[in-house]
Amino acid sequence: GQHEGIRQPSDAENKMSRHHLSRLIDAYFNSDLFILSDTIKSREEALDALTERSVKLDSQINPDFLKRQLKLRESFSSVVFSENIAVPHPIEGVGEFSKVGILISPQGIDWDESSQDVKLTIMMVPDRFGNNHLDEVSKALLPIIENQAYLDEVVQATSFIEFKETLLKLLA
Repeated sequence: GQHEGIRQPSDAENKMSRHHLSRLIDAYFNSDLFILSDTIKSREEALDALTERSVKLDSQINPDFLKRQLKLRESFSSVVFSENIAVPHPIEGVGEFSKVGILISPQGIDWDESSQDVKLTIMMVPDRFGNNHLDEVSKALLPIIENQAYLDEVVQATSFIEFKETLLKLLA
């Protein structure tokens, strides 16, 4: 905010990470891949919506291939963490550039038998060239997965800008 000038020097490292996180968000997140919905109620609908947005943004993505990949990944183990967060991703990279799709569903999504209240879906979509830093994004987002209070705050975001601001506030 406006008080940048009066920060203590001890914040220097912290500020670096804020800058770095901000760059990560700008590199992989996109307002066109941010969905806030009260009407999406199932895993299918969630993945369809995020896939559709991804394809709109990156015409190199084959939607059927991406959906098959997401299913395949989930056949190995659940992508739901801490009841309220799903992190689906394809096993193989797709498309021209890496991206992260976000779906916030305050009402909760019925993901599978054991997870019926997914409020945050983070779809990681690596590019097909394998030169992405999505593992760095995953690491950065870990506190949200491990801390319910953080998650509660993130899912209150009503816009992409607010979502980004919340991430920076909590994680940097």
